[in-house]
Amino acid sequence: MKKNLRIRKKLEYHINNSKKMFKKFPFPKLLQHELDNLDNVVWMSSPDFDAEEAKAENKALLTKLLNDKELHESIAALLDTTVNIDQRNIQEHVESQLLGGFSDIASSIRQRQPNFKLNLLFIEHDHGPEATFCGFEDLNYEFEILSGQDYLDYEFEKELFNGVGQFDYTPFLTPLLNFEAAIGEEKVDEINEAISMYGYMEEVKKYFLLYAYLSIHDSFDKIKHKINQFEIPRHDEVFMFVNEHDCEQLNVWVWEK
Repeated sequence: MKKNLRIRKKLEYHINNSKKMFKKFPFPKLLQHELDNLDNVVWMSSPDFDAEEAKAENKALLTKLLNDKELHESIAALLDTTVNIDQRNIQEHVESQLLGGFSDIASSIRQRQPNFKLNLLFIEHDHGPEATFCGFEDLNYEFEILSGQDYLDYEFEKELFNGVGQFDYTPFLTPLLNFEAAIGEEKVDEINEAISMYGYMEEVKKYFLLYAYLSIHDSFDKIKHKINQFEIPRHDEVFMFVNEHDCEQLNVWVWEK
């Protein structure tokens, strides 16, 4: 099976699997699980920390959220949202972000590393919706499809550029951003505090970003001839990945000559 076809199937799998997991473990069920197991968790006291008091506060928070039926409905509605990556405005946004990013990459390589050729490229974001491009030349890399829970094995010191260009994920995160604005920062913090071991809101964010990754994959196939015109120094295959800074990577495309 061709590499890019394998990558697309994997991205589709991640989207469908996330949907299944949110259905299998809805928000109230996770809260109840935390509450049921709270007494089994050993919290150690210290001079500056009262474990019993902290446990009581956590129990009160879990009970409060478990009784908030309106919040449960809002989260369920959020998770039923599907981002239509075939919308024209979405496609135009992704294509313009990619073209702008690759234009900046071409300039950066010529100015900083004229004797190197690109073969590993990352679109990397932090906590916000903006990502930047980071590139390497590591010829020891061997292609593999990442699971989304492991790290790419490559040599960090072979970096060509970092923090170049920008890719804005806002159109894909809009449902989540609107939800968080509606419930308020305090409620978002409560959710994360109550189900901290799951990083619940972060998992929801990852779900919406998966649509962005699939859209990047599809858009690159459509505009690769335009990106080729930037004449970026590169090897026969450039392996592209997406990830949060210092977190696990996902394959998004193989750019072939």
